[in-house]
Amino acid sequence: MKEVLYSTLVEIAEAGSPRVRAPEYGERAWRIRGKYADIVYWDSGNTWCNIINVFPKPGHERWVQWFLDRIWEANDE
Repeated sequence: MKEVLYSTLVEIAEAGSPRVRAPEYGERAWRIRGKYADIVYWDSGNTWCNIINVFPKPGHERWVQWFLDRIWEANDE
């Protein structure tokens, strides 16, 4: 998966709540609760992250493809 800035991830996911640890995925894994899905990501350091998994909320399964397309289009450098 493409490495993106945490701020980009939060913006695209429309996350309104703070991140929470996701220890079942590893020591540096976190979960954000987005408007349409929960996203688990790996904290790569210095505000960079890698998406591990996307869990769509009921009725928003098609949103996952839209989300991944926006992540791939992100111009984080």
